[in-house]
Amino acid sequence: MLLETSQRLQKAKNREEIVAQGAGQIIKLLDRTVIVYPVKDGKLGEPIVFPKTGDQRDFSPYMTDYEREVALWVCKNSHHAGATTNTYSEAKSLYFAVRSENAVFAVIAIVLDAETPPDTFDLNLLIAMLGEYALALEKEQLMETKNSIAFQAHQEQL
Repeated sequence: MLLETSQRLQKAKNREEIVAQGAGQIIKLLDRTVIVYPVKDGKLGEPIVFPKTGDQRDFSPYMTDYEREVALWVCKNSHHAGATTNTYSEAKSLYFAVRSENAVFAVIAIVLDAETPPDTFDLNLLIAMLGEYALALEKEQLMETKNSIAFQAHQEQL
């Protein structure tokens, strides 16, 4: 699963594909709906829902102001929170930061409902997958920065 995740993330052509591939792999691992909050320049973006196969319900109860507050806390603190934790335990989802040592690239919300939380093995595999996810997003961000610098240099030459 980890090797497949790494390969899929490496083949992704842009940030949107990386986000979609990462979410797809998490759904494959946990068989749960995933909500991704992209982070750009330290700010939490609008949530993107990736429903598990066959899940057609309304996800607005999982994207309330309270749920966003949990995602924001995870973004700022780079630590998991939400359902099944001691931090924001009333949340309907379990939140994880997709992060490198220096930055948070996204916050992942795993919709739990009344289902049992993922077991320890799945959580450990998820954390390893989030590391791969962060590496892919960091690489994409570095490429964007490099391209921007090259464009500026070209503009200055003109």
